[in-house]
Amino acid sequence: MSWSAATVVMVRRTLEGICRDNGIEDRNLASALVKMEEEGLIDRTIAQWAKHLRLLGNQGAHFTGSPISREDANGALTFTEALLDQIYVLIKRFDEFKQRREARASQGVSDKRLSVLAGTLVPCRVFSCSRMPSGR
Repeated sequence: MSWSAATVVMVRRTLEGICRDNGIEDRNLASALVKMEEEGLIDRTIAQWAKHLRLLGNQGAHFTGSPISREDANGALTFTEALLDQIYVLIKRFDEFKQRREARASQGVSDKRLSVLAGTLVPCRVFSCSRMPSGR
């Protein structure tokens, strides 16, 4: 087995581990990935990536006569990292972000941009804000 085939097989095993870690116990990886999407653990784009990673992993695991290219193995690692980021990093960060905003809202903190400086800034372009003259 080549290193690229071994890589995509390990990527497939990673997908299986992600499913199990998130309470999806299906023995069939294809249906487990569908359940991940249905339960909102992954979005449609990531689900499509996972499907292709699963198929590539199958190709690496079984003697199909089709070698796995270096580019495909590297791509599989890149997409697996993105999938891991979404499930274990970004979802958690977004939940923390929402909790902070909800906590501020419950304390009566305004949601408007630059509320601390309200009235002292003129409307601005993205990178060029300026203060109003103090006499206005």
